[in-house]
Amino acid sequence: MNGPSRPAPVKMRNGKGWLLFSLLVLLLLALILPPLINLNRYQRRIAASISSSLGRPVEMSSVKLTLLPLPGLAMSNFVVEEDPAFGAEPTLRSANVTAYLRLTSLWRGKLEISRISLDEPSLNLVHTSAGRWNIGSLLLQASHVPNAPTSQRYIGYAPRFPYIEANNGRVNFKEGLEKRPFSLLNADFSMWLADPGQWRLRVEAQPVRTDLDLDLSDTGLLRIEGSLKRASALGDMPVHLTATWSKAPLGELARLLLGHDLGWRGDLYTETEITGDAHALQFKSRLRVDDLHRQEFTPSETIQLEPTCLFVYRRDRQIVDGLNCTLPTGDGSLSLKGSLGSLAQPAPSLTIGIDRLPASFVLTALRTLHQGFAPGLEAKGSAHGSFTYQATAPSSVLEGGMTIDTLSLNAPELKTPLELEPIHLTASGKASPAKVTSHHGAPAVPDRTSVELTPFSLPGNSLTLAGTLTRAGFELHMNGASTIDRLTSLARSFGLSHSSVAALGPQGTAAIALTLRGPWTKAVAATPRPLDVEGTMRLQNAIYNSAFLPAPVELLSAEANFSPSEVVWSPVSAAFQHIPFTLSLTVPKNCTGLDCAVLFNASTANLDAGVLERALTGNSNRGALLGEIMTRIDATLSPGKNWPAASGVVRANTFLAGPMVMRNMTASLQVQGRSVALHTLDARTLGGTVHASGTLDAVSGAPPSYNLSFVLTRAAATEAAALFHENWGSGELSASGDLKLSGYSRAALASSARGTFHAAWDHGASTLLGSFEHWDGSGTVEQSRLTLTRSSLTRGSTGEPLSGSIGFDRQANLTVGTLHLVGPMQPQK
Repeated sequence: MNGPSRPAPVKMRNGKGWLLFSLLVLLLLALILPPLINLNRYQRRIAASISSSLGRPVEMSSVKLTLLPLPGLAMSNFVVEEDPAFGAEPTLRSANVTAYLRLTSLWRGKLEISRISLDEPSLNLVHTSAGRWNIGSLLLQASHVPNAPTSQRYIGYAPRFPYIEANNGRVNFKEGLEKRPFSLLNADFSMWLADPGQWRLRVEAQPVRTDLDLDLSDTGLLRIEGSLKRASALGDMPVHLTATWSKAPLGELARLLLGHDLGWRGDLYTETEITGDAHALQFKSRLRVDDLHRQEFTPSETIQLEPTCLFVYRRDRQIVDGLNCTLPTGDGSLSLKGSLGSLAQPAPSLTIGIDRLPASFVLTALRTLHQGFAPGLEAKGSAHGSFTYQATAPSSVLEGGMTIDTLSLNAPELKTPLELEPIHLTASGKASPAKVTSHHGAPAVPDRTSVELTPFSLPGNSLTLAGTLTRAGFELHMNGASTIDRLTSLARSFGLSHSSVAALGPQGTAAIALTLRGPWTKAVAATPRPLDVEGTMRLQNAIYNSAFLPAPVELLSAEANFSPSEVVWSPVSAAFQHIPFTLSLTVPKNCTGLDCAVLFNASTANLDAGVLERALTGNSNRGALLGEIMTRIDATLSPGKNWPAASGVVRANTFLAGPMVMRNMTASLQVQGRSVALHTLDARTLGGTVHASGTLDAVSGAPPSYNLSFVLTRAAATEAAALFHENWGSGELSASGDLKLSGYSRAALASSARGTFHAAWDHGASTLLGSFEHWDGSGTVEQSRLTLTRSSLTRGSTGEPLSGSIGFDRQANLTVGTLHLVGPMQPQK
C-alpha cells in the first residue's frame, strides 16, 4: 500500500514562488515605469535619426516608451515631409507609429528595430511629368543602406531590416501638384527584407474614386504581392509582383476607371504577373469575366470570358507593345496582337485573328447586346480570318476579312433549318459610302474602320442580305420578295415580334426594300427603342390579325413606307367581314406623349351600323359593341395602361344608323388616355344637316360616360316622323341639345340621360296636338322624359302656351292653354 503523500521540498516551493514574484514585479514595472520615463528630451534626436535614414525631414509631437507586449517607442502625429520638388503636402502622415526593439540586440549593447507599425497612415504617391516618383529616393536610400534579412536569427555586423506594416491606411495619387480622384482605402501593407538583396512586400486594399459616390463593397479587392531587388539606380531595380483584383463588378469598375458607367454587368477576376524593371515592365494577365450582360436586361444565356494577355510597358517612350491576347472559344479562339503605342497619344497597330470561332459564340454575344434577339435560334458553323487595325491621323484604317463556313440556323418557328452559303465580311480600309457628318453638321472624317457584309441569299426566298458594320453600330439591307409565311417565320426567329410583319397571317406575298440600323449598345439609362428601319414594303392578299377584332382584316394591297421617325401605310385597300374600305395610317416611332398618336384616314362607300356592330362583336347582341371592343383592347394592355393614342377622320358616302340615313358623313375622332373625343360629325340627314360633337370617357371596370352636343338644321318633318313611324305633317324641324349619358345598353343610356334641348317646328301635327303653324320650345331631359320648361304653340294668329312632358316611351302629359292632354303620341290618321 502507498503511504500518505509527502509535502514538496521547501526549496522547490520557494523556487516557484520567487519565479512568480519576479514575473509579477516585471509586470508592475512594465505598467508603472513607462509613464515615469520621459523620452521627449530625445524627441529631436530620434526624429533626426529617422530623417537621416529616410533622407526626408521627419516630425512627431511626442515619444513614449512602451514595454508591453514588447519594448518599443510610441510616436504620435508622425509626419514625413515631402521633397519640395514634388510639392508641399507631406509624403506620409500617421497618428500613431510604434517601433518595437529587438531584445537580443539590447543584450549585446546595440539598438535594433524589429517591427514598425503604422496606424491608419495616409501616403501620397506623386508622379511628375518627367516620369519621377516621390518615393523613388526613399527606395534608393533604403537600397544603399546595408541591412541583414529581417528574419535573420543572430545579430551580425549589419543591422537587421525591420518588418514594416501599416493597417487601415489610405494611398492617394497625385500627378504633379494635382491630386487624382483615385485612391486606395482600407489598405494593409507589409514589407520586409527576405535576403540581403531582396525586399518582399504585400498590399491589400480597396480602390475608390473620391469624385464619385461608390459603394466600397462594389469596387472589389486588390492584392499585390512580390519582391523588389537592390540596384544602384531606381530604374534598374528588378521587380516581380503578382496583382489580383477579385469581386469587381464591371459597372462599378467602369465608373472607377473611366468615371462613367458603360452599361455592362458581370464580375471580374484578374491576376497579373509583373516582371522586369522600371525601364521595361512585362505584364502577363489572366482574366475571367462571369455572367457578362448589359444592365438593361439579363439574357437567358450569358458569356464567360477567360482571356490571357501579354504585353510590355517601356517607360522611356511610355508605350505598350508586344501585346498578345488570346480568348479561347470552344474549339477555336480569338487573338489580338500588336502595339498600343504611346499612352499619351495612343496609335494602336493591331492584328485580330479568328480561328474556328463557333457561330454559336457569335450568336450568344449578339444576345448580350440586344434584348430578345433570336431567343430560340440555334447556330452551327465556324468563322476564320484576320483583320489589321492601324490608327493614323486623322482617321483609322481596318483591313482584312472573315468567312463563316457551313452556317446553319434553326429555330422552332422555322419549318426547316436555314443552310446558308459561305458568308464573307471584308474591310478594305476605304471610306464608308454612307454620308458621315459631325455633331456640328459639317462633313466629318470618313469612317475607314467599317466591315462590309457581302450580299448573300436567304434560302427559300428571293431575298438578299447585305450590310455595313462599324464600331458604333450596324446597317443591314434586305431586298427582294418572299411569301409572308416565310417572312414572319424569319422575323419571329430573330426576335422581331414587335415589327410590322408580326401580326400578319401566313397568306400573301411581300416585296421589301428595307434598311435596318442600330447601335451595338445603347447609352446607360437611355430609353429603349427599336431598330431604325427605312425603305418600303408592299403586301398583296395578306391577312392582318388584330388582338381586339373578332376576325382578321383582309389586306388586298398595302404599301408601307418606313422612315426614322414614322411608318406610313398608304394606300391600303382592305376589307373586314366583307365591308370594303380604304385606309391610310401614320405610326410615329421613337416618340413620347401626344407625339405618339397614330394618324388615320378611313373611308368607305356604304356603311350599315348594324352590320358593322355584328362584324365587330361577332354576334347579334345589340348594345354589346362598345363593351366588347373595350374589353378586347384592355386585354391587350398592361394593367393601368391607357388605350393607344390615335387621331383621324372617318368618311362614309352613306351611313345607316337604324332607320336614320346619313349621307356624306365625315367624323373627326381622337383617342387619348381612356377617352374618345368626337371633335366633329357632319352629315346630311332627314332632308337637312346634322352637326355633332362629344366625348366618351372610360375608367377600367366602370361603365363609360358620354357627353353629346348636336345641332339638327332644317330637317324635313316628314322624314323625322318616319323614324318613329308617325305622321307629323309637312314643314321644317330644327333642334339642338346637350346630353350626358352612361352605360352600355339602350336601357342604361335612356335611364341615365340628363341634359337640355331646344326645338323649332313649322307646320306640324299629331293626334294629341292637332295641326299647328309653329311650335317653339326648350326643356330638360331627365328620368327618361322630355320636360318642357318654355314652350308655345301657334295656330293661325293665336299663340298658346304649351307645357308638360313626353316620355321616351312616347307617352305624353301635356297642357295647351287650359286643355290638359294625356296619351300616346300616335300617328295621325
